[in-house]
Amino acid sequence: MISIDDRIGSGDLAGHLRHWHVPCEVVRLEFGDAAFTGNGPRGPIAVGVEVKKVPDALNCMRDGRFAGHQLPGLVRTYDRVWLILEGRYTVDFRSGLLTTDSGKEYRLGTCKFMFGELDNWLTTMENCAAVRVKRTSDRVETARVLANLHNWYIKPYADHSAHLAIHSEAPDSALFTRPSVARMVAAQLPGIGFKKSLSVVKKFGTVEGMINATVDDWAEVEGIGDTLAERVFAALRK
Repeated sequence: MISIDDRIGSGDLAGHLRHWHVPCEVVRLEFGDAAFTGNGPRGPIAVGVEVKKVPDALNCMRDGRFAGHQLPGLVRTYDRVWLILEGRYTVDFRSGLLTTDSGKEYRLGTCKFMFGELDNWLTTMENCAAVRVKRTSDRVETARVLANLHNWYIKPYADHSAHLAIHSEAPDSALFTRPSVARMVAAQLPGIGFKKSLSVVKKFGTVEGMINATVDDWAEVEGIGDTLAERVFAALRK
């Protein structure tokens, strides 16, 4: 369930979420535009999401409101904080100014902004305040990103494995060490992949152990049934 703050600037997100049948409620949040409970590496965590349109973010850079009030509250209230920056912007090639896609300069009164100011502000939020940043082009995309974040966090943390895929030509950069030969071989077998390859190596230890295993031995590996065991057994003998 996603809680959406009922104030202007966030309450309308609920309409998009409900259209997509994403469970949500409109309530008053002390900090953040949206919040939900998800799964972290060591158990349940509270996730807070702050949504800012580009002009609002530029105002925050000038008056310090976000860093001085909102950010401390977000960090105290939630275990994970996300900032969604909504709105299209780019950099003027010649001047380095922050502009819209159509080339119009972003201004506060007579004050213009360099692209680097906003870019560096976001980098500071990510590196010094541990705020994760996403960019969206419009309100619909913001709502979709929020729904995707919720879907990601309600999935068991250990099930996120896209960063663990074994590349056949290079070390596994996500693990910072090269997987064993046995695990790389196991991951290439039909129906095994990276996640199940760990169970295979725990069971057989070596490539030789895999080759010498019977169909029944393969069927005993966690996550591998009789049908997959027969496929793997046959593949090793081709």
